[in-house]
Amino acid sequence: MECLEVVAVGEECGVMFPQEVLTRLGWKLGDVVQLSETDNGTLRITRSSDSTLSSEQPL
Repeated sequence: MECLEVVAVGEECGVMFPQEVLTRLGWKLGDVVQLSETDNGTLRITRSSDSTLSSEQPL
């Protein structure tokens, strides 16, 4: 399990991922991510290589 830190980003909040997690997932700065809730209430974060969120990669 990884711990993530919630940080201020201007007037919003963001989540910091450790670099080793980003590397393992193949994520990079500027990737678009989507947070969704599954039928059982679990949260899932996925990324897409474009802004349409058509190509997901589960965390």
